[in-house]
Formats: sequence, structure tokens, C-alpha cells
Amino acid sequence: MPPSFWVPTCLTSCSMPVKLTTMMKKKEMRLQMIRMRMKVRRKMDLVRTVNRKKEKGKERTGLACSSK
Repeated sequence: MPPSFWVPTCLTSCSMPVKLTTMMKKKEMRLQMIRMRMKVRRKMDLVRTVNRKKEKGKERTGLACSSK
């Protein structure tokens, strides 16, 4: 890679204010948290559906499967 490509990137990264970087990090953390919550929610939903199926019995498992 030519040096002219590297210089601007270094300048932009160095000149970027600290506040911006912290905000970006916070945003990333928030996104990660949301993703984790979504995963947990999905797992919980799966558990709930399984429990419902068990409660309803074998005759209604087909309906439960088709609804999701």
C-alpha cells in the first residue's frame, strides 16, 4: 500500500475527539447488550413453547408447531 493511503487514516483516527470514540464504544456496547437480550428472549420463548406443548399434550403439538 502507498504511504499516501496510510497518512489520512492515521490523522483522522488521531484527530478524532475522545468523546466521539467513547460514544461509539457505548453504542457498540448497547448493540451487544440488545443482541444478548434478544438471544435470551428467543431462548425463553423456545422454553415457553416447549412447556406449552408439554402442558397441552401430544394432540395439539402440530398446531403449536404450525403457529410459530
